[in-house]
Amino acid sequence: MAAPGRTDISPVHPIGGVPMIVGVVRALIEVLTGPCVVVTDSHVDDVPAVLGAHLPAAPGLRVVSVAAADRKAMIAHGLAVLETDVVAVQDANRPLVPAEVITRVVEAVRSGADAAVPVVPVTDTVKQVDEHGRVVATLPREQLREIQGPRAFRRDVLLAVLRGSDDLAGPAAEVAALRRSGGKVQAVGGAAEAFAVRHAVDVIRAEALLAERRTPSPNQARDAGWPAGGLRGVR
Repeated sequence: MAAPGRTDISPVHPIGGVPMIVGVVRALIEVLTGPCVVVTDSHVDDVPAVLGAHLPAAPGLRVVSVAAADRKAMIAHGLAVLETDVVAVQDANRPLVPAEVITRVVEAVRSGADAAVPVVPVTDTVKQVDEHGRVVATLPREQLREIQGPRAFRRDVLLAVLRGSDDLAGPAAEVAALRRSGGKVQAVGGAAEAFAVRHAVDVIRAEALLAERRTPSPNQARDAGWPAGGLRGVR
């Protein structure tokens, strides 16, 4: 299931010439069948159009719309058309998530977890402050992780989260709600490229990563018979 995350960037904004939502769905269908894309009314025309243009043969792809970007309503609409026992919730602003990350969260749930989330280590120093902005503690980085997407759930568990939560504001709010209720959430390895594209600077970072992927290393170029400088921009 794919749904717009909180972002300044449209889900159809191109990254490397491909709309972000296409990258999200393309990764999902490598692992899962019959994905559902949930869009708000403001994207009810452009999202289906770009998906149809880029993924005309996507098996079982469905698009449903809701009136507003209410996360609880969007997840509920997606669940209404999905019948699988394991559901992966992915935000449309993570277009570079590798398929193997999706596989990890799904397999963790199939192995017994109520939910699973991909994470990466926190590299910056994190300070705890009080209500006056004064630093009161330095949190140990080795115990901290940054959550990514998608988040996978047992279907019945996610339904219970929706029934028991009045508000699911913010990305991954359904995971926090599950933890508050005592559910078991398994962390699995994420990926550096699975970051959220929320602002213009994130677009620049994503474009740079794609350019790096498309430029073969000197060894790859030599083995393929290409010029030593590679073929920058080749897809």
